[in-house]
Amino acid sequence: MAGLGLALYSRLSGYYFYYYGILGLLLPYFTLWMADRGLSPAQMGLVLAAHGVSRILLPPLWGALADVSGQRLRIIQVASLLSAIGIALLPLAHSFATVLGAMLLFSLFWNATMPQFEAYTLGTLAERGGDYSRVRLWGSVGFVLAVVGGGAGFERVGIDWLPATIVVALLAMTAAAFALPGARTRLPPSAQDESLWGVLRRPVVIALLVACMLHQLSFAPYYGFFSLYLEQTGWGKTAIGLLWAFGVICEIVVFVWTGRIIQRFGLRAVFLAAMLSTVVRWVGLEFVIDWLPGLLLLQALHLSSFGLYHACAVQFIQREFRGRLQGRGQALHVSLSFGVGGSVGAALSGAMWEVWGPEPAYRMAALAAFAATLISWRWLR
Repeated sequence: MAGLGLALYSRLSGYYFYYYGILGLLLPYFTLWMADRGLSPAQMGLVLAAHGVSRILLPPLWGALADVSGQRLRIIQVASLLSAIGIALLPLAHSFATVLGAMLLFSLFWNATMPQFEAYTLGTLAERGGDYSRVRLWGSVGFVLAVVGGGAGFERVGIDWLPATIVVALLAMTAAAFALPGARTRLPPSAQDESLWGVLRRPVVIALLVACMLHQLSFAPYYGFFSLYLEQTGWGKTAIGLLWAFGVICEIVVFVWTGRIIQRFGLRAVFLAAMLSTVVRWVGLEFVIDWLPGLLLLQALHLSSFGLYHACAVQFIQREFRGRLQGRGQALHVSLSFGVGGSVGAALSGAMWEVWGPEPAYRMAALAAFAATLISWRWLR
């Protein structure tokens, strides 16, 4: 990474590696762990929705604290360490209420980490040079290794080992955060600085945040229930892990070229193509759920429906929320997309699944993704 230096590149990449490795354990296997604890699909949906609701309220508060105090990295370090407490309590949770409480404690600190780390990384790259996508791709590598290893490992030793595995990964992530160079990130006031309310009133910003919210709402049935859908169709845990991993491997490949793709076609065009591919992905899933070639084809769309989408979204946010608003911009993005969109989507998915089964949940997801595509096409410039 020209200008960034190998040591700093490795440390930034290492944090992404462990963070997304943890997601590679949570997303495919946490619903299976909850099912093993006896929770119903509706209760699982509420646990996932509660985690999403916490992402509505908490990231903006953490973002404001980081922007005002200038201690962005210190917040990342402490929150990374304290996130392990909630997960460490999960082995003691044997009811819906105790699982919910442990996950809310985890969410309190987990929600402080990635929005502020995105702001830290983008600020570092802007100062020293480097391609965001080539740093971020190591998160996808961590996700793949966790998904594949988790599928094979939990099939052998049992899903009860999930919390302990996540705690170890959280401690490694914390160590990566403490290896990063610290600096106060609070910027002095400038006459050119725009207020947060002024930015939020701009139509392009409203459209961007609403589109991201709908896009993440569409991913809720996938994040929360894709593994359960596959298991109910007859796929084993190893196959489930490999299917998750295949999608993320495709994402890794595209991350290597994302910077050049955006330069060639433009941020808006790539963003629209990524959202349209999401519609295709959810529309097609119910028709290929028991057919491996079709599943692989749709999983390959993860390269655009998440990979290209995510790279474009964080760059759009960084472009619109400038100067002292960077931390709050990334936090609002997480709050509205993963928070509002993810929690509403998780609750709807769980309820629809319990009453009608999985297919209507993915039809709802396709409609949400299509609405996000239309909004982006109309208002993003």
